[in-house]
Amino acid sequence: LGTYTAKVQTVFQDNSGNVGATPAANMTVQVVFPPSGSGSGSAELYQNSLFSDPSLMAYYRLENGGTDSKGGNTLANNNGVAFTAAQFGSGASLGAGNVNKTLAANGNLGISTGAFTLHAWVKLLSQPGTNGSFCFIYKGDAGSNASPQIHYNDSNGTKQLFFDRSKQGLAEQGPTYNVDLGTTSWHMIDFTYDGTNIHGYLDGVDVTGAFSASGTGGYAASSAVYLGAANLSGARAASVLLD
Repeated sequence: LGTYTAKVQTVFQDNSGNVGATPAANMTVQVVFPPSGSGSGSAELYQNSLFSDPSLMAYYRLENGGTDSKGGNTLANNNGVAFTAAQFGSGASLGAGNVNKTLAANGNLGISTGAFTLHAWVKLLSQPGTNGSFCFIYKGDAGSNASPQIHYNDSNGTKQLFFDRSKQGLAEQGPTYNVDLGTTSWHMIDFTYDGTNIHGYLDGVDVTGAFSASGTGGYAASSAVYLGAANLSGARAASVLLD
């Protein structure tokens, strides 16, 4: 990976599940939510050639706001999301008792039923209660009625990540991975989909393997992006730092 840390390891993925830090001809990246700054041995995406990749649809550095450094999909701040020191530079703080805070943008970022990657650095400020759920990222599409989401759930006391390609009104589909993320460490989380299989990554490791997923939903999903909740009303509001 050269000067890059594992944060770019899952950016590019081909249909055979091969992953690399630089794109081959058959590799695509559709959407990325990368860390906002540089740390030891790392560089921000905008500082290198990856920023110019035409398949990069949105890039949120979260440096004191929700500006999209790649496109025009700037995030609106709903209900007072704060920006504070984070893993790289500053990041978004949803607060330890979040009930309705989120960063949101209208539109599907140009992604419908095809391949994509969702990527974020996450540090919990508190844990979900018994059978509770946090939504780190929601990306909806009204055309396919599918809404990929990264959740962190409590299932009867067991903490788990859920990489959900929800078919609205029909079925949730995606793998889970049992893990307690704690509240003291940052974690890199990636959701990749190649049009056939979902893979979920935690700290650069494929923790789910391939999970087959396809099809469209049964009723209209919102073409929107939410960070820190699943909608503007605060469903699955996450008590978390995002970067």
